[in-house]
Amino acid sequence: MPFYHGDASGDPQYRFQCRSCSSTIEIPFTELLNNTWGWEEKFLENEVLEIKKHFSIGLSNRTPEGGWPCLTLKSCKQCNSEYLSYIGFDEYRNSVYRLTEQGLSIVET
Repeated sequence: MPFYHGDASGDPQYRFQCRSCSSTIEIPFTELLNNTWGWEEKFLENEVLEIKKHFSIGLSNRTPEGGWPCLTLKSCKQCNSEYLSYIGFDEYRNSVYRLTEQGLSIVET
């Protein structure tokens, strides 16, 4: 089920709770949109392979519901825990979007 379905008006946010400190972490729609295309360029080659393996992103580079993978690194402002968000970003009509959470992982260093 999509967590967002509509156009970009109102700048919707993807929100989740930090597992370490329970703070709310938000990713704005515009950031999600920007992280849909070219996300692989923001990571090292070995990281891209690990991300694709971890989230089962196949050769078609599409999400299970047919959208494009959107991968975003986001840190908690309170405790600096780092997360990797995987969203299915589907523009199924011109400027009408369906965003579906596919996965969320804590980044361990």
